[in-house]
Amino acid sequence: MKKIIETLKQKWAEYLLEVLVITLGILLAFGLNSWNEWKKERKKEPAYPFRISYKKTTVVRWFFRVVYFLACNVSYYKRHGLLISCHSSV
Repeated sequence: MKKIIETLKQKWAEYLLEVLVITLGILLAFGLNSWNEWKKERKKEPAYPFRISYKKTTVVRWFFRVVYFLACNVSYYKRHGLLISCHSSV
């Protein structure tokens, strides 16, 4: 028993490192497995032609916000002469 305790006192860092490496390897394996399952489930979904990615919806959402802001403030721009008209009155 004394020999085991002496060995543990001398090599505790080595054993701790080994336990950490094994634990991280197991966690990585579980992560890869769940990612692989997610990919399989995603491939089973039908690919709709109207499916829009997150970035595209964000850009569209911001575009409509800007249009709404400008539409709400047209009277302000007209009053201060900041609105440029496409129709020229000749």
